Amino acid sequence: MRASIIRLARCRRVFAWRTLYRFCEDLGVGVRACGKIIVAANDQQAGQLNAILARAQANGVEDLRELAAADLRAFKPELEDVTCPQILWTTDSWKILI
Repeated sequence: MRASIIRLARCRRVFAWRTLYRFCEDLGVGVRACGKIIVAANDQQAGQLNAILARAQANGVEDLRELAAADLRAFKPELEDVTCPQILWTTDSWKILI
């Protein structure tokens, strides 16, 4: 039952974001999909991110995936010397440009 509630909440949130996006476009307000990077600083956090990724996939989330360190550097070149055991990336993050 809980998984169904989570999926329903996710569907409502996605619908709300898409509706807000269309509303902003109709008004000429800028909206930019910017994505979000989630980085584990240690092995314990890496385990937590693996659990988050598995739960997201089980709930039908399609836009959360693992990111390689080289790909992270393409997004954030200033992180060239940073070592992290786990990186997740989602495109489901938006900025409204007012």
